[in-house]
Amino acid sequence: MAVLKADGIADLVLGTLNDLKRLSFTQIAQELQEYVGMNVLLKKDRILLDGGVGIRRTLMTRYANVARMVGLWEASGASATDHLADLTVPWVHAQTQWPFERRELLMNSGKSLIQRVVEPRRIGAMLSLADTLENQVWGAPTVAQTKNAYGLPWWLTASATTGFNGGLPTDHTTVAGINITTHPNFKPYTAQYTAVTKADLISKMRNGAREIKFMSPVSSKDVTSGFGSRYRIYLNNDTLNSFETQAEQQNDQLGSDVAAKDGITTFHKLPLIWVPKLNEFDGTTITASTTTPTNPVYMVDMASFFTYVLKGDYLHETVRMSPTQHNVTETFTDLSFNFLCIDRRRNAVFATAVA
Repeated sequence: MAVLKADGIADLVLGTLNDLKRLSFTQIAQELQEYVGMNVLLKKDRILLDGGVGIRRTLMTRYANVARMVGLWEASGASATDHLADLTVPWVHAQTQWPFERRELLMNSGKSLIQRVVEPRRIGAMLSLADTLENQVWGAPTVAQTKNAYGLPWWLTASATTGFNGGLPTDHTTVAGINITTHPNFKPYTAQYTAVTKADLISKMRNGAREIKFMSPVSSKDVTSGFGSRYRIYLNNDTLNSFETQAEQQNDQLGSDVAAKDGITTFHKLPLIWVPKLNEFDGTTITASTTTPTNPVYMVDMASFFTYVLKGDYLHETVRMSPTQHNVTETFTDLSFNFLCIDRRRNAVFATAVA
């Protein structure tokens, strides 16, 4: 009689889980309503696979001012200057896991019953990974936090000064190896606002959109129906509420709907996307800083912001027998990745406070 090994047991379990029509359950365990990490940045059609010990890209950050007007017979000469800089980002690694005991399968007779034991653990493990990755998307690690990814706030640092003034992530002396004093073009557009009004934030966003060429070539319906759009605007709940109030005030044909603009408010035909994780960026839950500003509005050019994944380690699944419990099978899911912004000045961040 053939001995059933760990991978065979796992195949049996996964095959058994195909029929989930009976004895199903409703999942109400997740903490967040939306996950930008798993639902957008780490979708298979958005990631880029790479190898090596880290992620490296070369940027052209300047050109030589060598063109001039000349006269006949004027002496000429040629000179060269450095044009390039290296952008380097390390791999970071995430993991989740779930086990099951051999005798649990015996106790759950029938192919649908097994889901009561295994499926909640499997889903729970992936929900835990989704939470972890969402923290990474909106995280801004210090130099000492080497296990954490370079999240969107790490790349798009805020500033109280209007213009291309986004500086260094907290505690860092470069941005992924780029000295922004030597290469000042590698800065995002920034501005500070007080209120969501046309005279304040909306006016500053208009200026910023022109400065970074942040114009949508598609309608808001196209953007919301898929994740392939180039441009996205992320903000927290309080800021979105203020935008929706503004939208209602400029429309005198709303009828009896007291929340007619909820979910359909746009800027430059782009939907304003609520990120539950950004609710923590309120100046109280998380203290304001350049990398965690208060009430931020992120205008992100997704053609400049990428998720790189180590080739061969995109949600790679490993199944093994537990080294300490002979009846237990363990399943691990691994991911090696990091985020990379190749052009910070094609992005903008607006905030009410920056410390």
